Formats: sequence, C-alpha cells, structure tokens
Amino acid sequence: MPSQTMNQAVSVLFIVVFVSSLLGCVIFTLLLRRWVNFSIPLALACVFEIFGYGIRCSSVTGNLSAHMFVVVTILLTLAPSFVSLAMYMTIERTLQIIGKEHSLIDPGWYVYLIWSDLAGLAVQIVGLGLALSGTSSTTRLGPDADSGAVVVAVGIGLHAATLAVFMALFAVVLCQALTTYRQYGSRTTEVELGVAGSGRALTHRFKGYLVIVILVVVCLLIRDLYRAIGLTQGFATTGAGQAMFALLDGFLVAEAVLGLAVFHPAWVLVDGYKPESERQGKGGIGLGFHPSASSNFI
Repeated sequence: MPSQTMNQAVSVLFIVVFVSSLLGCVIFTLLLRRWVNFSIPLALACVFEIFGYGIRCSSVTGNLSAHMFVVVTILLTLAPSFVSLAMYMTIERTLQIIGKEHSLIDPGWYVYLIWSDLAGLAVQIVGLGLALSGTSSTTRLGPDADSGAVVVAVGIGLHAATLAVFMALFAVVLCQALTTYRQYGSRTTEVELGVAGSGRALTHRFKGYLVIVILVVVCLLIRDLYRAIGLTQGFATTGAGQAMFALLDGFLVAEAVLGLAVFHPAWVLVDGYKPESERQGKGGIGLGFHPSASSNFI
C-alpha cells in the first residue's frame, strides 16, 4: 500500500504539471493569437497525459481493469509524439532568426520531420491496436500482444530516429552560427556583404528557447530508448517497473512539455531580438537578420 500511495502521489504531481502546461499553452494562444499550430499538438499531449495519469491515480488498489489498462497504455504511449510535433512546427522560424544559411538543408525541408513524426505515430497506433484488440477481463492482453509490442517499438524507434536526425542538423546550425557570431558578430551573409557587426542581439528568452529545444530532444530520446527496450518484454509492468516508468517516461515527458509551454513561441519567436536601444554600449551575440514582417505562423 505505501508503494501504491507513492505512485498516486507521483501521478498527482504529473497531473499538476500537465494541467499547468495546458493552461499556459491555452492562455498564450488566446491572448497573443499566434502559433495555433504549435499549441494544438502540445495541448493534445497534455490532455493525453492528464487522462492517462488521472486514470492511474484513480485506481486505489493499483490494479487497473482491462479496459482502463488499454486506455492508459494508448494515451501515455502516444503523447510524446505530439510533443515533438509541436517543437518541429517552430523550427523553420527559429532558423530564420538564427540565420538559415547555417543550416545544411533548406529550412522548408524540415517539414519532412513532421511527416516522419506522424508516420511513427501511425505505426504506434497500428501496434497498439494489434496488441490490445483482444484484451479481456481475464487475459488482460490479446493473443497478438507480443507482435503488437514489437510494432509499437518500431514506431517509437522511428520517432527516435527522427529526433536524432533533427538533433544532428540542429547541432550543426548552432555550432556554425556560434562560430560565425564569435568571429564576425554577424551572420555569414552579412560578412559576405561587408556589413558584419550591424546585426541585433538575441533576446534572453530566445536563447532560453534554444536550450529548451535541446532539452526536449534529449528527454524524448531517453524516453524512447527506455520504452523501446521495455516493449521487448511486453506491456506488463511490475511494482519495481513503476518507479522506472515514472522517472524515464513521466518525468522526462513532463519536463519537455513544461519547457515548451513556458517558452511558448507566441512570445519567444515574435522577433527574437533585443531592441536596438538595449544593445547600444553592450556586448553580445550579434545578428543581422531583420524580418520584413512579423511571422505569426497561425
């Protein structure tokens, strides 16, 4: 019973985090009326996690009914894909602020990460349907549970591979941009035009968002690795496994969601630069990108 009480307390903590993130996401979107395409998938991830942990928390004995076990498994397995989907929505705009010339590929090509993420999500749904379709009150899982678990693991693997590709591309952007800024105080294109040093400085909140993007990728990659390995043993969990699940799934996903909710692009990616008056007489990383119009990506 103490173990179950602890599990319920952890579930309540996660619910608080996801509810807070959902409210923050909704408030940012309604007040600033921007980045709806980011808010929708992140809000869906929050809703999935809230219901998933809500059901787990409501189980006093710790033994979920067969149907509730199916619901919780589906919700908590699929939610992280919506987190990464929300993040990918912001990358093209992020690269425009940093300097798209630092990217190995055209910023518009990052849309394929979204399609790859959706493909991984679809594979996970197929695997979950296969594994849980024959669930009953006596056997809990259907006869195809093991095969379904493998399919889900493939879907999670595709999700992880997409994250890894993005991380590699984004790391190159950050390294090249940092090198250029330190050397010239401007973007590469400005150096070529002979106007190096004329750019504006990044805001602290935009720099914070860059850190959050890296944190989100690391958290989701570790979570995917844990879940993919765990699925080789099926969906069933033990008491000892609950603690690992809370740490390597719940905590990591909660951290990623909370970070994206706090650094919502509606206020972080409006411009990305400090006003010129704040930079006068101060050092800092310079940028020369002056957007011709504020892109809201509604």
